[in-house]
Amino acid sequence: MEVLTPAAMPGATARQGFSLLELLLVLIILSLLLGLTAPLLTHALDGARLKRAQREIISALRFSRTRAINTQQVVIFSLHTDTGVMRTGEEERHVSFPGDATLSIQVPPAEQLSAHEHAVRLYPDGSATDMTLSFQRGEQVFGIEVDALTGRVSRVVP
Repeated sequence: MEVLTPAAMPGATARQGFSLLELLLVLIILSLLLGLTAPLLTHALDGARLKRAQREIISALRFSRTRAINTQQVVIFSLHTDTGVMRTGEEERHVSFPGDATLSIQVPPAEQLSAHEHAVRLYPDGSATDMTLSFQRGEQVFGIEVDALTGRVSRVVP
């Protein structure tokens, strides 16, 4: 009995593997592509971290406003710009910003607890003290605004 191998079949050619040179060439091309795209991915990830920080702060401010209305007590929300610590009453959470992002907050002088800690008072009737917060990282700017009359927390897009 004769066994036919792929090379012995009519019309078939023997299949060979890749040479070492071909494998090295593919690895070099892939490493170059990865080297070029890594900085772009880092930039995109920092932008996403900035948006996430904005969403977390908005969420905490809205929660504080709801708590003030539900408990019929004044709730103080504070944010430390250096450490990223947010406080609402007894609760404390941390929000992280990209290292090269700048954060600026405008609040009434009475609400500036220290050089780096700012507060917003949220009242039982839904109103609040005025606050404008902006994050900037290069060309990207994200903002948050608390309306004093309504206490409404909104995302500001420049």
